Amino acid sequence: MSYGERKGVRKLPGEYNFADMIGFGLAGALGIVFAIMADMQQSDGGSALFTVSRWFSYVSVMIGIGSLPLYVVILILMAIGAGAVYYFQPVTLQGAFAQGFGVLAAVMTVAPSDIGRPLDAPDMPTIINESEASAGVQARFAGYVGDLEGSAMRDSLFQEAVLSSGSTPAVRSRPLAVALQSSEATSFNLTMEIMLPNGLKEEPDVMIRRGTMRGKLRNDDNGQTYNVFLNSGAIVRKSPTNDRLTIMTSVPGSGNTANLRARIEIDGYAINLESFTATAGRSNSWQISMTPSSTPMFMQRLNQSYDF
Repeated sequence: MSYGERKGVRKLPGEYNFADMIGFGLAGALGIVFAIMADMQQSDGGSALFTVSRWFSYVSVMIGIGSLPLYVVILILMAIGAGAVYYFQPVTLQGAFAQGFGVLAAVMTVAPSDIGRPLDAPDMPTIINESEASAGVQARFAGYVGDLEGSAMRDSLFQEAVLSSGSTPAVRSRPLAVALQSSEATSFNLTMEIMLPNGLKEEPDVMIRRGTMRGKLRNDDNGQTYNVFLNSGAIVRKSPTNDRLTIMTSVPGSGNTANLRARIEIDGYAINLESFTATAGRSNSWQISMTPSSTPMFMQRLNQSYDF
């Protein structure tokens, strides 16, 4: 068999009909899908698809149609792959498939992965309110800093107000700790409590490594996005009853408030997207309640908007 015979080229230019072009277009779109699958398998949360999705969301928000779900972004990329076939005009289905695969590879080259910055460690208090700094409080603080495993998670100096989805802040007491503030740069102490009614299927480090636990935190005021779990400098603890994750961190910002958004993805639960306003000069506690779900995580992600 001579080289090139297995390609099956049987038509000359001008002999290709509409059905042929549809077939080439579908092959190119399929190449896009396989390239996406390969990228997500290799890069997981750092896939270039999420960066491309963020770009499309910026444009869609600007024209007033809101953020696009991930499946719409994939359909747009498939359409681009099919359109590229008509421009480059491959003459076999294999060539059209490779063309689509190559188009997305080029897109991935200009769309670097962005897994978000790691969270900072919490700022320990520099001023303790004398009227509240009883011996018991000081002992709890010393125990929390010196022996994280032996301290109760709710005995944190960073807990003052609890905000649940759809609720209003309930002030528990006067601030126990006040960080030194700057008019130019502010650090917002934040405690995030992720409530897990059905617990975790595996240990957090195993789930993070397998990509079944992800989280992003965004400060909309300065445009910074943080990775909640990966390479985090924050204090992350699981409760002994396996029904709560507590994350203590410090979020840089400016001004007196910071508008925060968080997206939490944990296998066995529905993806949760919530917002919170942190206030400078006080402790901020944010409670995020996860809803159990049997829908596979990859299907949930397809219907999720990834604008950060």
